[in-house]
Amino acid sequence: MEIGEVFDEIQEAYTEKMIRWVPHYLQLIEKLSSSFIPGWEAVRILDLGSGNGNITATLLPKFASAGFTLVDASDKMLDEARQRFSGLNFTYERALIQEADFPPDYFDLIVASFSLHHLKTNEKKSAMENIFRWLNPGGYFAYADLFINKTDRDHAKFVRSWQRFVIKHSDEADWNYLFNHYNQYDHPDNLSTQLQWLQELNFTEIQVDVLENYWSYIRARK
Repeated sequence: MEIGEVFDEIQEAYTEKMIRWVPHYLQLIEKLSSSFIPGWEAVRILDLGSGNGNITATLLPKFASAGFTLVDASDKMLDEARQRFSGLNFTYERALIQEADFPPDYFDLIVASFSLHHLKTNEKKSAMENIFRWLNPGGYFAYADLFINKTDRDHAKFVRSWQRFVIKHSDEADWNYLFNHYNQYDHPDNLSTQLQWLQELNFTEIQVDVLENYWSYIRARK
C-alpha cells in the first residue's frame, strides 16, 4: 500500500488519533507558529505533508494574509483540508514530498509536521536540499518530528516508552497498528544527522527544542 493510501485509511478523526499516538503532538505543532522573530512576516507558506491542515490552521492567525500551499499524498487528507479552509485562496497539490517541485527563492516559510520521517535517509537529505532552494533568503524552515535512527543504541528503550504512552492514551490494538505502520513506512533519522545536513546547507539560526524521548522541533533560517 502506498503512503497516501495509508493516510486515506486513517483520515477520519486524524487529529484525535495523533494526540493519542504522538507524545507532545499539540505542543510541537504550536511551536511551528510561535517561535519566529516578532514582526516577521511571511507572504508565501508551504506546508509539506500537510495532512488535514493542522499546521496551516495554527499558522493562519499569525500569517492571515499569506498564501498557503498544502502538499500531501493523501486525497482524503487534502479534501478535509479544502473543506476546513473553504473560501480561502489556498493551493493544494497531491504529491509525495520527494516528488514536489517549486521555483527557487519562492517561499518565506516552509513547515513540515511528522511527515519527513516517511522519507528514507537519502530522500530526506535531498528534500532538505530542495527546501533550502525553495526558500527566499531570510526565510525559515520549521519542522516537528521523531528524531531517532532505528539502529541507535537507545531505540529499543524509546519504543518501550512510546508503547506505554500509546496504550495509556488508547489501547493495545492501536499500538499494534501503529508499530506495524512504523516498521513498514517510517524511516526516522537522528537529530545529530539532521543538524549536520542543515549546517552543510548553510542554514543559520538553527534552534532545537527536544521535548522528550526524541520528539523534537527544529527551526532554521536561510
